[in-house]
Amino acid sequence: VRSSVSRCIFFLRCLGIYLQGTRVFRAMYILDTSYLPWKRHSPIFDMESFFWVLVYVPFHQGARNGTLTLPDQLFLEGLCPSVFRKNSHKDAQDKLATSSQIANGAIHEESVLYPMMDLLKPLAGLVNQYYYQAYRNRGVYDVLEERRAVNEYIETVERFLHSQA
Repeated sequence: VRSSVSRCIFFLRCLGIYLQGTRVFRAMYILDTSYLPWKRHSPIFDMESFFWVLVYVPFHQGARNGTLTLPDQLFLEGLCPSVFRKNSHKDAQDKLATSSQIANGAIHEESVLYPMMDLLKPLAGLVNQYYYQAYRNRGVYDVLEERRAVNEYIETVERFLHSQA
């Protein structure tokens, strides 16, 4: 059984159909174009996944502690759609709405995200910028653009960390 599963996964990867990673942390462009088998992976997508982890962790912690407000609970439900929902385009659009809300600073002061807004707000702006750019370029970035994007993410995180020291 194991070898046939391995062969199936190998075959799907060859076709470009098999996506790795937890759905909630996947880049919006990857979700939105999951039907396209010819996508090339980009470090920009990894940086977006890092952003979604940063957004998710405070919600997860708040849910475990029982400290989530109702708006936070609704926000989390929008971020983590049902695993049974098979509409990747809808998931991508929900994530775009979420990242736009963060980028615009539309997070209430009682939210578990509020203490991290100095970091999340500029990162959300970058996430949205590169999502739209992915559509213009059909998901293909040149190496210099990828390096610039990754450096921009790293510099944003470093500025935040230095401001907290």
